[in-house]
Amino acid sequence: MSVFDSSNSNKVDQRNIEAGGDVAARDINKTTHIHLPSTPIVHKENIKLRELIEEHEKEIELDSEYKEFSNKLNDFLNRTVEGKLRNLEEKLTDGDRDYIIEYAMEVKESVTKKIMCNENSTTKSPRGLHRAIFKNTSIPYRSST
Repeated sequence: MSVFDSSNSNKVDQRNIEAGGDVAARDINKTTHIHLPSTPIVHKENIKLRELIEEHEKEIELDSEYKEFSNKLNDFLNRTVEGKLRNLEEKLTDGDRDYIIEYAMEVKESVTKKIMCNENSTTKSPRGLHRAIFKNTSIPYRSST
């Protein structure tokens, strides 16, 4: 018996076919499911970041002042804020420190610039960076009484 039916050239007899794969009269549509892992895949380790973390941990062990600063910074960063956030000007005004608003804004800008300039520094240690940023940034105090 012929596989092709001579009366209609569009018909094919597929009975008793043996194949090592798919057999179809027309299209074969397959869906592939890709299951991604629940944890992110790390393609490249950030060596510089790891070095900075290791240096930070060493500084904490060697310098109690740096350790205290680091702990205070972590506490600050992990703190949750309730209510409305106030900007620096509002805080100084509420604390009767209107007379240092302009100076405080300049110092804030200066410290921000120092941090940004030293973000990618490969020469300064965390302790050196801490000192470079905060030296000469004392705020003048005037008694309100």
